Amino acid sequence: MKNSRLYLFIVAILVLLNLSCLYFLWKSGTIGNGRDSKFRIENYLTQELKFDHAQQEKFAEFRTDHREKVKSIKDKNRKFHEQYFDQLKTEKIDSQALQLALDSITSLQRQIEVVTFDHFYQLRAICTDSQKIKYDEIIQDALRMFAPGGPPRDRK
Repeated sequence: MKNSRLYLFIVAILVLLNLSCLYFLWKSGTIGNGRDSKFRIENYLTQELKFDHAQQEKFAEFRTDHREKVKSIKDKNRKFHEQYFDQLKTEKIDSQALQLALDSITSLQRQIEVVTFDHFYQLRAICTDSQKIKYDEIIQDALRMFAPGGPPRDRK
């Protein structure tokens, strides 16, 4: 009887410790978005390029503008995805509607790529000459590191 109470007490303590750990991981941003918020690309680039205050403010403007544009495009893209996959519910597929939705999805993805390119081109434009050298060295790696899904893993 005493052993079962002791085990119950130990299990309760372990559950509380696990819940506490999960809470702190979630609160710090490690759980939920897959990345710790302190490792966001804007923080990485700001630190690596040693942006001054004015550059940081300009970067924040670029970032806000970029996010708004991408969100708008993604909202449109979601509608075309729905139209595309709604074809699965039909007995006879409308190949014209399917192709139109697919072309629209492709076009919108292209727009996201252009908006993202423009964003990083604007960012390079606010760099000093010495920052541009560093920017050119790190941008490809930064884009890979912070791409959805994280950096590519080495395959052996």
